Amino acid sequence: MRKLDFPAAALILGMVLGDGLERALRQSLMMSQGDITILAARPISGTLLFFRRRDFVSAGGPQSALLEESKLLSGKAEDDRCR
Repeated sequence: MRKLDFPAAALILGMVLGDGLERALRQSLMMSQGDITILAARPISGTLLFFRRRDFVSAGGPQSALLEESKLLSGKAEDDRCR
């Protein structure tokens, strides 16, 4: 976690909330008979999904995350931080 500069709080939140969130997602999908649009059917959930997608895209998406991880693993990011 320290090598990749990953915060411990995110890991703890994932462990505490992950099981309940997964159970709620599974229950919602069973109630909607597998229709994923139920996740954006209400205004508040649609708004939250919109902002999450916008933040993900503005951060560079998955390609940016993979590039940063490869820099960290190769040690190049440490050199950049020292400058």
